[in-house]
Amino acid sequence: MVALSSLSNLLRSRPLLLTLASRFILVAALPIVAVALLFRLYYEPLILEDINARQGLAADNIARQLERHFAIADRELGSLASLFDSSANLNEVQVQTLLDAYTDTSDFYEAIYLSDAQGRIRAIGMPADKRGLRQNLYGLDVSARDFVRNAQAEKTGAWSNSFLSTVSSRLAVALAKPLGQRTLIGEVAISPLPELARQLSQDGELQVLIVDRQRQLIANSQTREVSQQLNLGHLPVFQGTNSRVQHLQIDNQDMVGLARTVNGPDWQVLVVQPREQAYALLNATWQRLFLSLVATLAVAMAIAALTSWSLANKISLFSRQVREIANGRYDLPMQSTSIRELNTLSTSLKRMVGAIREREEALLATAQSLRESEDRLLATLENTPNVAIQWFDAEGRVAMWNHARFC
Repeated sequence: MVALSSLSNLLRSRPLLLTLASRFILVAALPIVAVALLFRLYYEPLILEDINARQGLAADNIARQLERHFAIADRELGSLASLFDSSANLNEVQVQTLLDAYTDTSDFYEAIYLSDAQGRIRAIGMPADKRGLRQNLYGLDVSARDFVRNAQAEKTGAWSNSFLSTVSSRLAVALAKPLGQRTLIGEVAISPLPELARQLSQDGELQVLIVDRQRQLIANSQTREVSQQLNLGHLPVFQGTNSRVQHLQIDNQDMVGLARTVNGPDWQVLVVQPREQAYALLNATWQRLFLSLVATLAVAMAIAALTSWSLANKISLFSRQVREIANGRYDLPMQSTSIRELNTLSTSLKRMVGAIREREEALLATAQSLRESEDRLLATLENTPNVAIQWFDAEGRVAMWNHARFC
């Protein structure tokens, strides 16, 4: 029964290395896990909020810059419209000369058109190298164009959507200003916008995309010219009013970004960044935490192995000494270690050995004394005359008797 109990205890026990390793790993891993939990719950949201705020600030800044760009163009065309209002008696030649002069000096307009009350173009201002195209545009009816109708209906400036300019053969956008029944239309080139976007992209750290109201890409900070065929309306940043950074797929590349509205032409500025670049700090921190955890666990395992090996040797030595003591060998030297508890155990074993020796010597002395007493008693009984003495065992058989002598 005792043997079965010992075997059961042995099966339930674990090696010292496993026990110490689990304890060391637990103690070493807890601080790293606590730091990772703190980072996940506190610092990671701060980093994500910083990414959102940084991209939002860049998008707001770019949107304001574009609004300022178009506001200046709006003011310039408004000044020209006021000039026509104050000079209503100008003849066609004077109007044409004024439009040409204004176009030559403008930083915004590649062409300026003046339509009559029926919406047909009657005067066109163009740069000198483009004036050969003027005859192709005279009499063109623009009254059906939505931005012209909006300008006349609301008696205020109205922007068109982007289109391919007949004058420049490049993407452009037009602003219409009502002049009574007539309309003044200025054609603004989009070609400077990619360079403007590049300058506002924080030295290329962010990619700036500008789309028109139909979500057609019209400017990209990473390219000088773009094709109007690329539509980005499917991107989630244009769905709803979510103003936070979202994950995007652009040209099969994982990106994060957000969009802002450009008042005036009703465009959108999309500020994006490769996901890996945007989350570089976050990913690097997680990698460092993971490497720290792996290194800490490796060191803990090494320390546990060395410690358990050292302790196992010392404990094995004490185990052998206990077995030898159990077999009756009391003359083995006791080992001294640097561990106080093991030294206490060694001292206790010495005291135990001394106590066992004293008890064995006392038992031997007692046994010798009993034998001597028994011999004296037997001698006395054997030599006792006239008295017969017999000893019987448990079954009633005679075990011993004296040889009594009768006188």
